[in-house]
Amino acid sequence: MTGNWSRAVLAVAMAVPIGAISYLTVVPRHWQWALGAAAVAALAAWLGLTALSERDSAQPVGVAVVAVVTLVAGVGTAGIARASGANHTVHSEPAEVATAPARPLSPEEAVADALRIPGIVHEEIATREHAEGTVKYDRSPPIGGQHAPVWADCSGTAYDKPIRNENAVHALEHGAAWITVAPDLGAADLARLRAVVVGKDYTLMSPYPGLRTPVSLQAWGFQLALSTVDMTLVNRFLRDLRDNPSNAPEPHGVCSNPDFLPDAAKIPTTTYPKDRTAARSTSGPCRYAETAALLASPYTKDAGLPPDPAPPRSGSAQWTLHTNQGDIAVTLNLSAAPCNAQSLIFLTQQGFFNGTYCHRLTTAASLSVLQCGDPSGTGRGGPTYAVKDEALAGATYPAGTVAMANAGPGTGGSQFFLAYRDCQLPPSYTPVGKVSSGLDVLTRIGAAGSDDADGPGDGHPKLLTRIDSAANG
Repeated sequence: MTGNWSRAVLAVAMAVPIGAISYLTVVPRHWQWALGAAAVAALAAWLGLTALSERDSAQPVGVAVVAVVTLVAGVGTAGIARASGANHTVHSEPAEVATAPARPLSPEEAVADALRIPGIVHEEIATREHAEGTVKYDRSPPIGGQHAPVWADCSGTAYDKPIRNENAVHALEHGAAWITVAPDLGAADLARLRAVVVGKDYTLMSPYPGLRTPVSLQAWGFQLALSTVDMTLVNRFLRDLRDNPSNAPEPHGVCSNPDFLPDAAKIPTTTYPKDRTAARSTSGPCRYAETAALLASPYTKDAGLPPDPAPPRSGSAQWTLHTNQGDIAVTLNLSAAPCNAQSLIFLTQQGFFNGTYCHRLTTAASLSVLQCGDPSGTGRGGPTYAVKDEALAGATYPAGTVAMANAGPGTGGSQFFLAYRDCQLPPSYTPVGKVSSGLDVLTRIGAAGSDDADGPGDGHPKLLTRIDSAANG
């Protein structure tokens, strides 16, 4: 009996390290196969020791032989398991297993499962402060760190153009999963990825120039680079890490940000080809006149010419800009600037301002204005005609003034600026009206600042401002 117990203890002593080796290396993290390998090793050890007990004279050599046989039997069993695919369980699962587990995973279990995804990289991120300008990241695409104050919309958005790393990282902080794709990824693969992104909250996708693999997935502190678009792994990554409060620094943060656009298209630009070259003009008191240069410009939009009978020279007209930041109501001064007011009313009737962006914001103490009215989004656009200057004598520009922008005398068109603070300007810009409500909207846009694209305090408004529609009356 004592001999049996001794053999049992020795068999287990030999089998345990074999099972551990199998679990850690040969079939990593597959305890069932490792246990089987240990059992086979224990059986081999028992049989070997039983046979050896009958030949006491050969015990030193015999024990060594039994140990080798035990090692070969146990590790060999694990090797067979590996060859049969035991360590590729995730790859062989159908996609629905990854997206619909038998029971929902807790946030902690989901993070633990994510760590077992083959090829995943995980890092602890130490910093997450807001930062202006460009941030240098250790990884490309980044998986966390300092980021822009504005987050990229991650409410199920598939961008057609690259977005800034800094905006995307802010979305990761809120719990989003960011799928980046090589710009030349095939249409079929793109369609498969879009299907798991579009309309799915806490998800965004964008092309990423210079990406080393066809697709890479990012969550805060996690990255999974894929050499092929393996939807099983994509779905598993999304299931485990998208909006996971156990991982996101700001759990369930706001993802919707409809005013965000990629830097490459922060203000979309448009050109307008024309099929005529002959300039026209009106014969009324306003003398609206086209020029060859305006007709040839790709940035001017042909809306025709305003009617030019004698314009109203008294009273006022109401004009409202319905913007994505709020409504701005303007009282147009018909007596002081009848031709410019009539032009704005005409262009509004043509839908000229609908869907256009306010392309410039200045924040200097002497010049605090939001400039709008360019259909091209470049700052060089307008109608194909010019409008003469009016009411310049003694003109001032206090907060709330609406005045026509120009590139010199007699070059006004559709661009106008709205002063959100008192401005110190020479009397060179036609004051066409006054903000009657919505100055608070302008003040908020001004307070958000500009991106300094044209110098300190001069550029595109950081708070993207779009005129959804303009209305007369």
